[in-house]
Amino acid sequence: MYKLISNLSIVFGSLATLTVFFNYYLLFGLFLSLLGFIASVFSIFYETKYQIERKIFSKSYIGLFLSSVPVLFIIYIVVVLKD
Repeated sequence: MYKLISNLSIVFGSLATLTVFFNYYLLFGLFLSLLGFIASVFSIFYETKYQIERKIFSKSYIGLFLSSVPVLFIIYIVVVLKD
């Protein structure tokens, strides 16, 4: 179950990151980003609760980063390009 959730967070995060390049799908990317956040937070919580040790770092952190890219892109548009 843990591996499935962490892989889903990476998949949702990757798809959300790809939607940044297509302006028409940015709203869909925000929805995928929300799903990626939920999956990665659940996976991180599960890893912390059962004290699962990883050698380098968890895949859930990668999913969390990838899921945050569309949100950071929108913040960039609003703050920097606010003509």
